[in-house]
Amino acid sequence: MVEKLLDFVHCLRKAGINASLEQLMTALEALTLVGVAPDTFYTVLRSIFAKNQQEMVVFEKVYALCFGAVYVPPSQESWSGAIREELALKIKASACDGRGLGRSGIGGSRGDFLLSLLGESDVRGLAQRLVESLPEEELALKPVALHWERIQRDLEWHMLKYEVEERLGLNEAEKHFLLERLDSLALAVEYHLYRKVTAVQGEKGIEETLREMNYQQRDFNNLSDATLPLVEQQVKKLGRKLASRKGYRLRPAPRGKIDLRRTLRLAATQGGVPLRLKRRNRQPERPELAVLCDISNSMSRYTFFVLLLVWALQRKHRKIRSFIFVDRIAEVTHLLQKPEALEKLRFIGIYAPCSATGFTDYGRVFRDFAAEFLPSLPAKTKVIILGDGKNNWRDPQVAALEEIAGRVNGVYWLNPRPVEQWYEKDSVLALYRPYCQGIYQCSNLQELRQVAARIF
Repeated sequence: MVEKLLDFVHCLRKAGINASLEQLMTALEALTLVGVAPDTFYTVLRSIFAKNQQEMVVFEKVYALCFGAVYVPPSQESWSGAIREELALKIKASACDGRGLGRSGIGGSRGDFLLSLLGESDVRGLAQRLVESLPEEELALKPVALHWERIQRDLEWHMLKYEVEERLGLNEAEKHFLLERLDSLALAVEYHLYRKVTAVQGEKGIEETLREMNYQQRDFNNLSDATLPLVEQQVKKLGRKLASRKGYRLRPAPRGKIDLRRTLRLAATQGGVPLRLKRRNRQPERPELAVLCDISNSMSRYTFFVLLLVWALQRKHRKIRSFIFVDRIAEVTHLLQKPEALEKLRFIGIYAPCSATGFTDYGRVFRDFAAEFLPSLPAKTKVIILGDGKNNWRDPQVAALEEIAGRVNGVYWLNPRPVEQWYEKDSVLALYRPYCQGIYQCSNLQELRQVAARIF
């Protein structure tokens, strides 16, 4: 049993759950006391290793992989047959179009699919049929995320949710019921995909599956609808933590280490007796940053999370300026300081237009930044650039970045692309590299944490 638990803890860590040695020892002690009956075993491990709702979802999947447990989606609200029939009539009478659903294995229109979802007493059967409709030769080659994307595409998943929320004329309780059924179906499909892919791919499939479960290492562009709010919450938390992080400079403070020099100086005025101890402590850092973010189509999701981090920092520190660009540059510092900033963040390019052609032009952006904004930046400012380095074969105007680097406290480049793609084709990173203090890969939450701790 000890070996199985060790393997389980190892899998939890790979999936992103912080499972400690102390928790493992607690689990062993608890199981020694209460026994290892299946229900008891599961309950003990879940109560020790799953600390919040997101970890509970990951725990369920890892537990199923390690111990072969049957996964049960969240319990549904109990609805009578008459109410279900009334809901079915509304769906039939709706304006859902009649297009088929491709290779999903559930033919018919979106309305027909919702009716089949409504008629299922257990969504697991429907989920299993969807997974079994996938060709086995493809299951052996691709990770779970790509298979789930294909099923969503075949089912027109986002349009299904739109039908429920906007077009069917349902009341709030009916919307909630159907959306909850769709969420449960998504979890069940994901579970069956994990089981099927790992069965086909073996040990390699298990490793890949565990990595996929770890939302901290998942590319921002590949985050699921369920994981997105959690990552947003973690980025805000990171911003608050960085905003209150203490620097290395010690200053007088009511609490902290004893300041011997100031204590003795005061004692000298009081007959040499140190009646009052003077103290000093590390004060919060006040970073001076200028953040330039590419908001072209390939970069928009990454920019959202970096600007979210900047927004959390800006709430405490005013010496941070934010800019967005494509082939023009626009300052958005004032937008991030407004109460409704979070609502505007996803569509910030609408409120601060910075694209004339839709194609990134780093050379022009750096030239305009150096001419318009650089003179007003203090010399202590760190310039952070978020971009993939692809310049669409335009003039890189290296002298502009050289001028920027010579007048600030360092230029740092964050690139979401894999390192091996940094210098391919129309990338200009090789030309800009000599003027950058550091270039870092930044495509997921874990990398964003590491970069922020190093630069901010």
